[in-house]
Amino acid sequence: MEQSNVNLPENATTQGMKRQLIKFVGGEREPEEVMVGVGTTAGDVLSAIQLSPMDFCLSHGSADSVFANDENLYPLISDGGLLYAGSRADAGV
Repeated sequence: MEQSNVNLPENATTQGMKRQLIKFVGGEREPEEVMVGVGTTAGDVLSAIQLSPMDFCLSHGSADSVFANDENLYPLISDGGLLYAGSRADAGV
């Protein structure tokens, strides 16, 4: 399992960071751990795990828990939590 540090400057410690496990919906990709710092957005996390924020989204698992790409995740998650990365679906035309 890989670990990505999001918004973590070089030589910084992980004090105050929140560890999240990211599972990938509908794929064979192994889960990844990320460290989320203050001010980290959903788009930052997606970019850190090499997914396009235009094509993918983060959620707590249900359709009504999808985070906006510019949403600050830090106050919305708990240390040791679980997030899901899935394809973005557009509804309606």
